[in-house]
Amino acid sequence: MDHQPFAIIRTAKIRTLRQLRAAAEHNDRSADKGTEHADPERPPELIAGDADAVGAWRAAMVSKGLDPDATRTGAVVAVEWLATASPDFWA
Repeated sequence: MDHQPFAIIRTAKIRTLRQLRAAAEHNDRSADKGTEHADPERPPELIAGDADAVGAWRAAMVSKGLDPDATRTGAVVAVEWLATASPDFWA
């Protein structure tokens, strides 16, 4: 079967620190569920950011003089970006 090359770029708003923690655990494959599709022979590699996403978020708020516990309900606390492509895309 001949496959066309493809690339995907997706963004998602993260509105709570619980969602931020869940996204980080999914991405580093430490989540209890939802990572069955991942190849255990190819562990994820962090190329940017901090492994402790919630801790980094709190530190960033404090460094800007903001109270991390005073975030308004419904505020976007992070934006997750995903960029992926098929092997054929790079050829």
